[in-house]
Parts: sequence; structure tokens; C-alpha cells
Amino acid sequence: MKILKSSILFLPILFATHASAYLDLFTNMGEIYRTSSGSSWQLIANVGYTNGVSYKAVQGNVSYFLTENGIILRSTDNGHSWTGISAYPVSDAVDLLYSAIEGKYFLLTQSGDLYRGGQINSMSLVANLGGNALVAMTQEKRSGGGIGFYFAVTQMGDVYRSQDGGSTWSLVGNVGTTDVVALTAQTDTLQVMTHEGDLYRSTDRGATWTLWSTVSQVGAVALAADQNDVLFLALETGEVAEYTSGAWHWIGTISQVGVRGITTSVGSPTLGNEGESHEIERLQVMPNPTTHRVWVLVPPWMEGKLWQLLSLEGRFLQGGILGGGRESLDLENLRAGVYLLKVGPWTTKVVKQ
Repeated sequence: MKILKSSILFLPILFATHASAYLDLFTNMGEIYRTSSGSSWQLIANVGYTNGVSYKAVQGNVSYFLTENGIILRSTDNGHSWTGISAYPVSDAVDLLYSAIEGKYFLLTQSGDLYRGGQINSMSLVANLGGNALVAMTQEKRSGGGIGFYFAVTQMGDVYRSQDGGSTWSLVGNVGTTDVVALTAQTDTLQVMTHEGDLYRSTDRGATWTLWSTVSQVGAVALAADQNDVLFLALETGEVAEYTSGAWHWIGTISQVGVRGITTSVGSPTLGNEGESHEIERLQVMPNPTTHRVWVLVPPWMEGKLWQLLSLEGRFLQGGILGGGRESLDLENLRAGVYLLKVGPWTTKVVKQ
């Protein structure tokens, strides 16, 4: 491997043309990136806040952005410019939800407080779910139509359900894992994702859960389903995957660390795997843990790709270009600890003893 002599390395960002259906990512720096193809991304805005937790396209060109300390911003020009419209007395907001069928807005906090209202700038506290470490909420999508129940999940996998529009909640199940980061709804199905990329689903309104897929990647942070029930997920390092044809496929990357969330447009942004796309596989390194050197197994589609060794905080340490077969990476000069090895869309932990 040839070592790149650079302290910071970012791949170039490509620009996509505007389309009526799109997929957006937002980062912990307040940046919003958009794609309508999956193969190219455009930086369309910076909301001006670095503690965003939820971004939702609601209807037409109207979108909302929620910060951790309860500030809500609105965009009326399809996400390009943002204005603060309200602030709620919270310091641990985690999710914002809009129910089009009921015409109601919801704001959920980590401590379980739930705000609700017909106008986003006049929500009131209506309930506390009774759990701790809440991470997300959603409304079910029923195949027969009608008003779906509301669901929320904690980091520890507890699932809460409301049958009366969010006024009262009951604990109905547990996912069976302890690192939940996301919750979304497909038709008659709920989906939960963990930070390690495991996906669980429930078809009985949250009572029982089945592990059905894993992307075998480090740092999964966001999950969304479009109007056609196509699933998208994002890693904190900027890679995005789409579930089509019975498998997860990488569809693009913004080549930035610090991704916090993902949202789909009001239309259906199914991207169809444009550009380079491969089924997700685990990046194989051995031995791991190691005392000084690891070997990277390089399948044909990884050849010629850039590799980066990053700290857990995303700081660039080493980099190079992969050849074929098997490549070695020397960690002898690094302190003992955990590092991230990133090759294109693949990321895995490397432990130096």
C-alpha cells in the first residue's frame, strides 16, 4: 500500500440536478446533502445549527428541522433556506413526526416527553411514555388505510405503542438488542436498526421482533422508508444503502463523517442503484485484534479504491490505494486502541493491542 501524506482527506462531492423525488442526509455540522440518483450528491444548505436530531419533508416544498435543544426550523423552498419558527423547553429532543392523515405534529424527547399539536409552533406536552433513552418514533402504515397507531423505541429496545393519538402509551414489546438507533414504518411492518447495522422487524404492531438482515458495518445511524416501502440506511461516515432485489446495495456516499439522519422526499425517491452498486459485504481484515499489522482481503470490486484509517472521532491517520488480493496495513506506530478502517462504502473496526 502506498501511504498518502495528508492530514485530512475528503473525496470530491459530485453535484446532482434537481428532481421531484430525492433522498437527503444531514450532518452534525448542519449540512444537508441531496441526491436524486444515488451516484451524485449536492450540498444544498446549512441550517446553521450543529445539534440537529431530525429532518422531515412534510408536504409540497415544506420541510422541518429539529435540534436537540428544541429549536424547530422551517424551509418552504424545498430545503434550500431555513428560518427558526419555534423553540420548545427541552434539552434532549430526539425526533419530529408529522401525521398527514391526522394533521398533527409530534416532538419526542429522550426522557419520554411527547409534545403534540395541529400547528408545529403551538404543540403542548400531552404525555410521558414512561421509558428512558427514547431514540425515535413513527406511525404505522396500514394496508387497509385508516389512522395507524404510534410507536416509539428506546435505545435498549423497549417498544411503546399509543392507540389514542399519543395521549397514552403502553409497553408492548422489546426488540432484543441494546443499541437501537432508528425506527421506521413500512406497510404493516415496523423496522428497527441498531448502531451495528442489524435490522429487526415486527408485523404484529411491536409485540414480537425478528432479526432479518444485517449490513455488517460500523456506525449505522439512520433508517427511512419511502412511499414505495423501499428502505434506505445511512452510516455516520456518509455511505448510503438501499434495499432492493432482496439485498442491500451501496448507492453512494457524501464522503463526510458525522451523518446524523436521512429523509426521503414526499414523492418516491427509489433510486434504482444508479452508479456503482455492490451488495454489502463485511470488510475483512485479519488478525483483528492485532499487535502491529493487519491484512485486508481485497475482492475484485475493491481494487483501486481508496482506504483510510480513522480515529473513532473521524480524524484521518493513514490512507492509500488498494491493490488486488491481500494488502497489509502497518499499525506499529499507533497507540493501542480502536480505529476505523474505511474502504469506499465499507467500514470496520480495527483493534490495536
